[in-house]
Amino acid sequence: MKLKFLMVFMCVTLCGFSQERVKNSTETMYLLDAIMMKKMIKAKKMKVHKVTSKTSLKEVYLLAKESPNLIIQVTHKGVVKYGLSTTISIDDYRQLQDKCQKFCRETIGNCKGTRLAIIGASGKCYCGCLDFKTDLDSIIDREDPF
Repeated sequence: MKLKFLMVFMCVTLCGFSQERVKNSTETMYLLDAIMMKKMIKAKKMKVHKVTSKTSLKEVYLLAKESPNLIIQVTHKGVVKYGLSTTISIDDYRQLQDKCQKFCRETIGNCKGTRLAIIGASGKCYCGCLDFKTDLDSIIDREDPF
């Protein structure tokens, strides 16, 4: 009986810790220029969804998580400025991922939910918190995103 109680206690404790960790996690998205978007669309047969630069960060994140083979093209006045995706196969991005995630964890300390690190191939790192009511324009410079 004591063993069962101990096992249930351990399970509940571990589940609680894992939920807390997920709640305060840092997720990654990748910033794509026109050339990368074309390559990814041809190579992986990815779908494209367009949003405006005034779309909320949380809405974009949820849309991207819903469909991993999706490139979100961000437009301003009908012109595509950049793309966002949660999947990528370029090694340069992967090398920058840990550095950018660490930067975002340190920069946005008061985020109780999910932090979002958006990485550009040039090394630019944009950070956002899904709890805050922010749109893409308030995080990413649409005129010079790369």
